[in-house]
Amino acid sequence: MKRVLLWSLLGLLVLVGSLVSIVTVRVNDVEPLPPPDPARPIVFDDGSSMPLAEVLDRAHRGLPLPIEPPSVMQSLVADLDFKATLVAGDPQGLLSAPEAQGAALVAEDPVYALAEQNRADGKLDQALALYLSIPRESEHYARARRIVAWNILARDQDKPEQAVRYANDALHADPFDGNVWHDWSRVYARTLGLPVD
Repeated sequence: MKRVLLWSLLGLLVLVGSLVSIVTVRVNDVEPLPPPDPARPIVFDDGSSMPLAEVLDRAHRGLPLPIEPPSVMQSLVADLDFKATLVAGDPQGLLSAPEAQGAALVAEDPVYALAEQNRADGKLDQALALYLSIPRESEHYARARRIVAWNILARDQDKPEQAVRYANDALHADPFDGNVWHDWSRVYARTLGLPVD
């Protein structure tokens, strides 16, 4: 019994290794996306706009951006495994406080919050530039790369070969997140031409 299990496991590892090798060969010549253009205008929901470089500078210095937390939360609640938190003044823990978490996200990482808002509004090019501008040291870096890989490039724009790099970035940044592995496998499957949703 142990030998059968061992041989099955070995066969599975060889199969997965072979598929990863095939994907690596297929994407070897694929040009990565260019870095986001700092002069790219970012248009806010209130109609105002500013260049991406100014958005990043303002976020870095802690200056406010015209972001609406409720619309940010609509996209987050739809896409995240939302964890309820206790809110000050709610001794019974009856509130999951999506509005409070949306406001906290805007204050904590406004670039990520703005990227989420743009993706929810269907502004994928603007969202892509914002997600790719999130630095590696951000706690949202892995999630941003995962969204770029699966949600935007592989699923919405049908460019799985370009998505592989960002799926790998997400996996390297947070290898213990099951969602990263899930999206990584979906990107690789799409790159192999498998119909994955």
